[in-house]
Amino acid sequence: MSKKRSSGKKKSSRKKTNGRNPSLGKTAGSKAAVVAAPNSESDRQADLNESTAVEMNSGKAEKKQPVKADRNETEQPVKISRGKTKQPVKVRERIAGYDLIRCFSALMIIAFHFSGQTRTYENMEEFPHFFTFSLSEWGYVAVIMFFMLTGSTLFGRYNRFDSFKSLGSFYKSRFLRLFPMFWMIWIYLYTLDVLQVHKFFYRENKWSIILSVFGMDGYMSIHGLKTYYQIGEWFLGALVLIYILYPIIAKLFQQGIFFKILIPVGFAAAYVYFSFYGPGRILSQRNIASCLTYVVLGMLFEKFRKRLTGIIPMIISLAGVLVLFFVKMPEGMPEMIYAISFAVMLYIFLFSLADFIKKIKPFWWLICFVSAQSYGIFLLQHKVIDYVNYSFREVQLSTQDEWLVLLLITVLTILFATVADCVIQGAKYKLSRGKTK
Repeated sequence: MSKKRSSGKKKSSRKKTNGRNPSLGKTAGSKAAVVAAPNSESDRQADLNESTAVEMNSGKAEKKQPVKADRNETEQPVKISRGKTKQPVKVRERIAGYDLIRCFSALMIIAFHFSGQTRTYENMEEFPHFFTFSLSEWGYVAVIMFFMLTGSTLFGRYNRFDSFKSLGSFYKSRFLRLFPMFWMIWIYLYTLDVLQVHKFFYRENKWSIILSVFGMDGYMSIHGLKTYYQIGEWFLGALVLIYILYPIIAKLFQQGIFFKILIPVGFAAAYVYFSFYGPGRILSQRNIASCLTYVVLGMLFEKFRKRLTGIIPMIISLAGVLVLFFVKMPEGMPEMIYAISFAVMLYIFLFSLADFIKKIKPFWWLICFVSAQSYGIFLLQHKVIDYVNYSFREVQLSTQDEWLVLLLITVLTILFATVADCVIQGAKYKLSRGKTK
């Protein structure tokens, strides 16, 4: 009798180790197992003795149901000092395809503007590699992809506005995204101009400085208005207008398939009107109707992303890109249709390609780093190009030299954008620390 009891005791000790079900670690994950484990050696021994006693009395080990972990659970409590626990922190999903598209657009804008400037300097040979192709310009394609990316990422994160609180949260996040870095760089460059000309209001219309406060100086300057524009070009003003209008577009976009068709068609019609027939015509890629058209295309991509990505869409989109790039298109084909078609197919191709590129860890880290600094790159790239090209104005440059100059400009732009971002993030951190104290 005593032998049976001792053998039963050994079996129970093998079945239950440390007072918990071994299947718990398999079903709930290693972190859940660690949380479920007792805190000290004495606690574990007490639990073991208790479970053994129960089995000896009942003759059968009580079976516990395994704890199922929530597959969608991404929040983990974080322990801090004095036994307190922070609230779970939501980590926003990082989508590899959008990182690659963002990096490509930022680098292409640098190369496009550099190529354009080589035509204005007598000491430089023409550098057409990143300027035009077939019936369009690389800059036009990069702009379309940039605004499509804006639509995709906004719709992925802010697709419903059910209250004034959610609306206020959206505008607050967009404000903090755009203006701190813009104001910091603009004030620095404006101060240099003031010290050079010894006047605070050196434009004909001194009140136009208000446009710089709202980031609209570059956008209004394309209408011929003399502003205090320093950085951001026209795209920053377009981005501000898009953010203002986006909640309305998102609300309509959620109403049904009718609006999903009506919105892009309506913007495309306004796009054509303002580009070719409207008063004070703006270049087609710069008027707000065209920018909103690209944003809605990006929203549509995000809506149907699972159907538009994968091996088959990747192959089809690559075939379309190659056809449009190498096959001669009809001379009468509108640039708008050609550029949008090319940009959309390149967008789909790059998004799917990211799943393969991200396996190359060092290269992918560099792509993600450039992607994270894309806003600062868009703000600063034109100023860096101007300064570097001007510094080489007395040196005759060959095409090989221009490749090195382009590399230098790219590295400097990324470096300055990183420094600016570090300053802004450091200021935000100090402000948040001050509030918690």
